[in-house]
Parts: sequence; C-alpha cells; structure tokens
Amino acid sequence: MKILVDSALRDHLKLARLAKTLRVRPVTAAGHLVFLWLWTSVHRPGGDLGGVEADELATVAAWPGDAKVFARALRDCGWIDDDDPPKVHDWLEHGGKLIRIMAADRARKKREYEAKSPRNLQGVSVEKEKVSAENPSSLICSLSVPICSLSVPSLSPTPQENPKAKQPATEPKKTEEDPDPPFDEFWKSYPRKEGKGAARKAWSKIRSPVTLLPKILKAVEKAKDCRQWKEDGGRFIPHPATWLNQERWDDSIDATPRTARGVAVDAHKFDAIDSKPGIQVG
Repeated sequence: MKILVDSALRDHLKLARLAKTLRVRPVTAAGHLVFLWLWTSVHRPGGDLGGVEADELATVAAWPGDAKVFARALRDCGWIDDDDPPKVHDWLEHGGKLIRIMAADRARKKREYEAKSPRNLQGVSVEKEKVSAENPSSLICSLSVPICSLSVPSLSPTPQENPKAKQPATEPKKTEEDPDPPFDEFWKSYPRKEGKGAARKAWSKIRSPVTLLPKILKAVEKAKDCRQWKEDGGRFIPHPATWLNQERWDDSIDATPRTARGVAVDAHKFDAIDSKPGIQVG
C-alpha cells in the first residue's frame, strides 16, 4: 500500500506545533506521522481510529516516549480529529484520493489484460470500479478476486499454433569437411596424419589460432629436426590432438646433435686435439 505525502508538510505550521509539543525536531515528528499514516492505510483504510488505545497509537507511530502525551499532542495539533470515533485528519481527502487512484489503475490494467488475453477468463467480469468517498475500505474488498474462479489457460499449443515454428534457428555444427584454412595449414605441415577429428576439436579450443598460426608452424618445423621425431620412422611423434592440447608449440626443443650414447659432441675439441704435436686423429 502506498501513501501520498504532500511536499508542503515540511513547512506546515501544524508540524512545527507537533514538534514543539513533543520536544523533538520537525523531521522526527514528520517521521512519526508517516509511520502512523502507513499503518492506517493498511489496517484502517477508512481513516477511523476507533478502539485504538494511546499506547497502540504510539507503537504504530514508533513513538518511544509517553503514549498519552503523544496521543494528546496529535489531537491538540490537529492531526487527529476528536470525533466519535476519532479519525485521521482529512484522511478521506488525501488517503481516499490515493485509494481511488490505485483502484482506477487496477481496473485499467485488468481491462488491458483481458483485451490482450488469447482466452477470456471465465467467471470474471470486467467492470468499471466505482469507489465511494464515504467508505473507501469497501474498495479494497471489491478488488479481490477469488483465485478459484479463474480458469488457468492451458500450456499446450492450440491447433493453430505450430511449436516448431517458434524454435530459434541454431547454427549448423561444423564437421570435419568444413573448411578451416588455419587448421588445414597446420594439418598439412604436421607429419603424423592420425586423428584429424580429435585434432580439429583441439584446434577449436585454441584462443586466437590465426594469431598463433605462424608460431605453431615454426614450432612444427623445428620439431621435425629433433632426434625424437626422427627415431624409428617417426614412431615417437605425438598425435596432433595431443600436441595441440598440451600447447607443445611453447616447448624448448634441443636440436643439438648427439652421439649414439646420447652425449653431445663438440667438433671444436677435435680441432684442438689435432693441433697438438704428437697426437694424430684418424
């Protein structure tokens, strides 16, 4: 539930009198009034406070001091009319106006919903809501509609509807035959032609493959000259998918020539030995 607070409240003389009587700041007094109005809009939409004791009034208005002093100050400063029963001052003029506005808005939305609905709700008549200024509380009751009287529209498609036509178009999945120039260039360069489908999946996971292509091709050419890839007819060359998944293009490949026992040979040492007198290298 909403309430309307007039912007003139800030400088209203009645607010100044209430603040002076309660010995609080005007902004504090205004806060207690708003709390009282909020409670009234929900629990006493007609604005009458009959049967509400002083301590209850202080509780709903969040007043921490003497309840009787607070209730008397509200009456003396003109915020509560001392009628039988007591009423919030000018509530029907201000609060009732808001209730009428909200009721008209609900009725308008209901009419719009009925107009746009593919099926009319059974058991619910759309009529213009009339609000009595003398009894605005009757409006709230008249707006409530029993849930059991509503017929819930079926979620199954009607004969006129074609559920397949509403399905969003999906992009066709790539197959091994779809052209992919960067991957094709890698596949052409890689010496082991096994598992092309797995290699294509691994290639699709690479970020910025076009940017990395020169680096990948250079790494493949360098790996072709290493001892591991040359041994036993290329038996130890990794599968292309494995090589891609492990990002082997970043490996440091040692292309140093080796002897049969795997020891690096430095040709300059032989030149040094051959230059010594008395030693012959055959």
